[in-house]
Amino acid sequence: MKIFAVVNPVSNGGKTASNWPKFFDYFTGFGLRIEYKYTEYRGHAEKIAADALKNNYKYIMVVGGDGTVNEVVNAVYKDDKLINNDFKLIVFAQGTGSDLIRSLNISNKPEEMIKIIKRKNTMRIDLLKVDFLDYSGLQKSRYFVNASDCGFGAEAAARVNSSGTFFDGKLTYLKAVFLSLINYSNKHAAVIVDGEKFYSGLLNTAVAANGKYFGGGIKIAPNSDLRSGSIEFLLLKNFSRSELIFNLIKAYRGTHLSHPKVESFSAEKIEIISEEKMNLEVDGENIGTTPAVFSILKSKLPVLI
Repeated sequence: MKIFAVVNPVSNGGKTASNWPKFFDYFTGFGLRIEYKYTEYRGHAEKIAADALKNNYKYIMVVGGDGTVNEVVNAVYKDDKLINNDFKLIVFAQGTGSDLIRSLNISNKPEEMIKIIKRKNTMRIDLLKVDFLDYSGLQKSRYFVNASDCGFGAEAAARVNSSGTFFDGKLTYLKAVFLSLINYSNKHAAVIVDGEKFYSGLLNTAVAANGKYFGGGIKIAPNSDLRSGSIEFLLLKNFSRSELIFNLIKAYRGTHLSHPKVESFSAEKIEIISEEKMNLEVDGENIGTTPAVFSILKSKLPVLI
């Protein structure tokens, strides 16, 4: 069993750069055969993973956050299909938020990672896709594993990504939320669900979820299941600033769905069309704007658990 590790040294507030050599020695001390490479720029993890597949590595370990997982996943899928059916993903989460492992119910402790690798239990989870406009206005597509949102949530994510702060994931996200509240205004949008118009009006945030959590532990989609075969979708409609803050507090416990301005439902395809472009993020990384179309793949992603 050969493993190739894609290591993001700036993840976890830059701590991964100093922690990885110790982790590597620990893993190899248990007899694991690991080669690795550090990422050097945004998108580099995608290239590293693609090269690893070409070199016949079937097990790829992500050492980083959900954004690094996203890049690796986009390297191993093409035309909505897994490039190598023998591929297995290993998630050694070292991100600020690391929300995916909360839904996978796995640990980021190295001793637990040894157990996961040794037993080779595989969970095949859903993979989602979004078609969108990049910031230059070109039509693009991207796969994602955990969650994507457009609107206020993506504005907060953009602030997190540009902040350069190294707080705990929850604190970093909360700070970004409160700063984003100052200038953000809800957008007029139409939501089309499985081919039929579902909503038209002012919209704060639209979330397409595969996992239950985002934003460093916010239980945004408590009804979501990584193997359900559908997208768990949430609309936060015309929220005021005070309503948003109060409901965010409830969202950490997953009790926010009862709010009259929240819609939660499952679907296979959702389209967001807005009069004014809404920012879009996937797995914590900002990638473009609306219009956006979210769909679910028939092909599953194999992950060691």
